[in-house]
Parts: sequence; C-alpha cells; structure tokens
Amino acid sequence: MYMKLNVSILLFIFLFLPQLSAQDILEQYIQEGIANNLALKQKHFNLIQSIDQVKMAWGKLFPTITLSARTTWNGGGRVMQFPVGDLLNPVHEGLNTLMGAQNYPTDLGDQEFSLTPSDEQEIKLRVIQPIFIPSIYYNVTIQSLFKDAREIEVEIYMRFLKMEMKRAYFNYLKTVKLVLVYERMLEVMQENLRISETLLANGKATEDVVFRAQAEIASLLQKKQEAEKNKKLAAFYFNYLLQRPLDTPIVVIEFEDIEIEQQIIIQEAEACALSFREEINLLQIHISAQENMMHLYNSKNFPQVSAVFDFGYTGNEFDISQYDNFWSFSIIMEWEIFNGSQNSLKAKQALTQKQSLSVQLQETQEMIKLEVRKAYNELMVVQQSIISARQELSSMSKYFELISKKYEQGMASQIEYMDAQSRLTRAEINKLVTEYDYLIIYAQFESISYYDKRNNNIMTITED
Repeated sequence: MYMKLNVSILLFIFLFLPQLSAQDILEQYIQEGIANNLALKQKHFNLIQSIDQVKMAWGKLFPTITLSARTTWNGGGRVMQFPVGDLLNPVHEGLNTLMGAQNYPTDLGDQEFSLTPSDEQEIKLRVIQPIFIPSIYYNVTIQSLFKDAREIEVEIYMRFLKMEMKRAYFNYLKTVKLVLVYERMLEVMQENLRISETLLANGKATEDVVFRAQAEIASLLQKKQEAEKNKKLAAFYFNYLLQRPLDTPIVVIEFEDIEIEQQIIIQEAEACALSFREEINLLQIHISAQENMMHLYNSKNFPQVSAVFDFGYTGNEFDISQYDNFWSFSIIMEWEIFNGSQNSLKAKQALTQKQSLSVQLQETQEMIKLEVRKAYNELMVVQQSIISARQELSSMSKYFELISKKYEQGMASQIEYMDAQSRLTRAEINKLVTEYDYLIIYAQFESISYYDKRNNNIMTITED
C-alpha cells in the first residue's frame, strides 16, 4: 500500500489522465501522494514493529527448549579416608590361619577418596512450559492494543494527508484561475490603451487619458506577476506533498466538474464525526490498555506455575548408556509474597491513567463537535458568499459592457471606464477566490466530519 507506484502505473495515469473525470484525477493524485509519502512509510515501519511485539508476547505462551552441554575439570577439594586395612587385615589373617597358607594379604592400608570428581561431562535438554502465568496473557492483550493504536495513528495521518493534498490542489487551481483572469484583463486594458490612443489622435481625448491607461496596465502586470509567483509556489507545495519533482506538471480541472455535497445536515455531520473519528477510537484503545495494565500488575500477586522437564546424560566420560542417562519432571510454583507494594502502586497508577483518559475522551468528543460546527458555519458563510459573488459579477459584467460602448463613442469619461473595469476585475477575482475557498473549506469539513460515511451505521445525536 505504501510502496511507490511503479513506472507502468504512472505512465498509464499520465497518458489517460485527461480522459478521467475530475474526481478520478483528484483520487489518482491522492493515491500517488499516499504511496510516496515518506512520513507515512515511517509510521508503517512502526506498525510492523508493533506487530512483531505482539508475536513476541504470544511466543511466551509456548514452551522454551534449551540444549546445554558442560565439561568440568576439578582439582583439590575434600578427601574421605576409608579404613580398608583396619577392616580387612584381621579377617585375612584369620583366613590364612585356618587354611594354613598365606593366601590373603594382611598389610592392606587405608584408602583415600576425593569427594570432587576429577572431570565430569553433562549434556542436558530442558523444556519449560508456562502453566499459569496470568501476566503473559495480559501482556499479549496489551501489545495487541498497542498495535491497534499504531494502526489508528497511521489512519489519522493518512486522513490529514488527504485533506492537505486536497487543500493544496484546490489552492493551486485558484492561483491558476487568478493568472488567467489577469491575462484576460490585460487584453482588455491593452484594447483600452488602443482606444485611448485613437481618441487622442482624433482630438477627442487628452494625453492624460493615455498615461492613465498605461499606468493601469503597469499595475495589472505587477498583480499578474504576483499571481504567477503564487501559482508556482502552490505547485511546488502540491508536488512536495506528492513526493515528486517540484516542477512536475499538474492537471487542471474546472470548478464545475468537482463533486461536492450541496445539502449538509449538521446533526448527521456530528454523528458521523463521533462514529468514525480515529481520535475517539485511539483513546478507547488506550483506556482498554490501562485497564489491562491494572490486571497485569494485580496478577503478579498470585502464584505462578510452570512445568520443567530435563533429559540428558552425565558422567566422567562421553560413554552414553542407560546407566548414564537421566530425566526429571518438575512442577514449579513461584509466589512473590512481598515487594514493597510495587505491584499495587503500579496498578493504582494504571487506574489513575485510565480515569484521566476517560475524561480526555469526553473532552475530545466535545472538541470534535465544536470542530464540526465551526467548519460547518464557515462553509455556510462561504456558500452564501458564492451566491452574492456570482450575482455581483453578473451585474458588473453588464455594467462594464455598457460603459465600454459609451467610452468607445466618447460618451463616457476614462475615469468611468477605469472604475468599471476595476470593479469588474474585483468582482471576477472575488467570485473565483470565493468558489475555491469553498472547496478548500469543504475538504477540511469533509476530513473533520467524515460526512461521506453518513450512510453507514452511525450513532444518533440530538440537537441541544
């Protein structure tokens, strides 16, 4: 999912991109950004580490098998004397007397035996199987919850990345359209300069009319250059989010082709946010983790039982036989009676943290509702502004058309013409900025509220 798109897929995208719908183009950009994002890949690696931690926790439930071999050389140590002569010499002397011959020695001395063997060999296979160690089971649950938390952190960042890419793309479209407006206005102003020069030549205007037209063109050129700079910066930022060369061309789509929700019900938006926002799920997971931490520390106050089985060979030489083999099976119980109440204190800390997270969960829910309300109100304001901006542009277009005809006939002053032109430019820019600001705010609202998931199972809320 997070690997880079291969060359063939990218080639397909850019060859057929113009034939795709506006939503398809935007979705392709989003998927490309997700596939290439380095921060998202880093979070994916962290998730893999969490998965490995879960596997390690599960591994403690299985038996541990170890094979060990030992060779020991000893010297010195305690010595035991055995009185062989004192025991056997009198017996041998009696036997010799009875038999009339010296068949048995009567001068045996005492024997010494070292209690430490001179050398020793041992090979042993040990199997340890946990039977009743509750902390292992709770640790598995905790590590699984931490893994789920990492997954949600990836989802949160992905949602933020999608929103930021949409906002950056819409901002780029706005700068593109602004440059086009200034270019079109420059053509109009160039025509105005031509007309002013014609009127001056025919004695129907003075030189100040030409100077005024030239000044307006210079001012408009400056604004166009500023718009082109903003366009380039917006393109750089969008390409940066997609982790590709900054000067990569960007496909432009029209405002009318972008699908957005027209009728928004605030209660549904709040319900969607409370049902699907990852922050809520993340806090609930951390609450469950702290609850299991409490159980983990409390479980250490109970005895722990394990089974141990040993099988191997021990002797003075590596001469394996049935007399040298040994085995043993043990049931071992360990019970920590007292450790300064450390387990109880740690369980208490986990309880306190759980209570703190519960309060934070309530605060987060209220904050999410506030975010949705705020974004919704901003969206409604801009939506109404679009209607007003379009009406203003329509009126100003008709007004400028009338003034232009009068100016060409010498029936309107240059001041009137310039004023009408300036108002038309402002109206067109206002309409353009308002429309794309609406898309930018809607991308934020959609990310905050998950409004596109309102047809799924969501909780219901009532208006206060």
